[in-house]
Amino acid sequence: MTSELGSGCAPMGRRRFIQAAAALASGLALSAATGDPRTAEADPSRVLRPQALPPDTSLDPQLAAVIRRGHQLPAADNGDLLVLSYHHVVADEIAPKMAPNPFSVTASQLAAHLTMLRSIGFRPVRLAEVVRARRTGTPLPPRSLLLTFDDGSAGQWTHGDAVLRRTGFSAVTFLITGYVGSAPEFVTWNEVRAMVASGRWEIGDHTHRDHHTVPTGPAMVRQSALINRAWDPRTRTLETLPAAETRVGTDLDLSLHVLAQQRLPRPLAFAYPFSRVEGPTNDHVLTEYAEELAARLFPLRFANVSPGRLVTPADLTLGLLPRFEVHRHVTALELYEEVRAASQRAVSAADRTIGAGLLHRGGADPLWRAGRH
Repeated sequence: MTSELGSGCAPMGRRRFIQAAAALASGLALSAATGDPRTAEADPSRVLRPQALPPDTSLDPQLAAVIRRGHQLPAADNGDLLVLSYHHVVADEIAPKMAPNPFSVTASQLAAHLTMLRSIGFRPVRLAEVVRARRTGTPLPPRSLLLTFDDGSAGQWTHGDAVLRRTGFSAVTFLITGYVGSAPEFVTWNEVRAMVASGRWEIGDHTHRDHHTVPTGPAMVRQSALINRAWDPRTRTLETLPAAETRVGTDLDLSLHVLAQQRLPRPLAFAYPFSRVEGPTNDHVLTEYAEELAARLFPLRFANVSPGRLVTPADLTLGLLPRFEVHRHVTALELYEEVRAASQRAVSAADRTIGAGLLHRGGADPLWRAGRH
């Protein structure tokens, strides 16, 4: 059956056709604004934000000269994995406004980092390859790189994806599932699906909504909600351990449920909020519970360490992997020097395991700094 709109302008007259079309467009826009999932599926263009053009990816001549003088990477050549951790990717023109936020890199900065890594032989690996290496003990190929981005910020879609496409790398986006589509600074579910469909992106878990801090006692010092019992200043009582364990377990279960509901693959990896695994905490029993739960749900868990170092076979055995956290001030040359130093350090037996008390010294998280609790 042919509708009046579908049959063209003639039966209605030009003015009535324009009015009907305008009304239809207005209705679609209203449905999109109110989050009607049927509209989002029928008209993904209304929630897929335009992507920026990829920046230049030529290697800086000065950096090329440094690399030519030698880039010995003994540990990386032996199969130790390099994992990089980024957060937000922004347009080059807003770089002068980035001073308060150390967790953003520009598209050109990201392109320079990846171009440098490609020039010295790093190749992308996917989570399944890392899981396979963990389960079989088979070394990863020399100079393997796992690129990760936390929080699911909008710039990963609007700017980061173009850089991956141009440089030939893939990446993992660790989503806070409760924040997806909740504000303009986060990706939408349709954008997440487009990222996965491109083949360039995999999904990791970064909690549902427990990515925030809580007061941990009368002094109101705030720490990661995932590994701390929350202090209630009104009743001056501490959350009970059973209540905290239920909260943490429910949050991680909900994050997986939401991803399944969105018809997305179950994630193989989890990134700890604020890179806090062991502490600071007001209850070590809760930290043990959170790590045991995460280990049961995800073959791989990640936390940033400082100074950054490569993932060793011992780390793979634990399934708890260290990451380099890359900030806005890091140039391609500085990243090159950091990676080279880490590879040389990793050759020594003393640096072959994560070690107790190391992971929680990772950098803070932008959502914490911004007060988004």
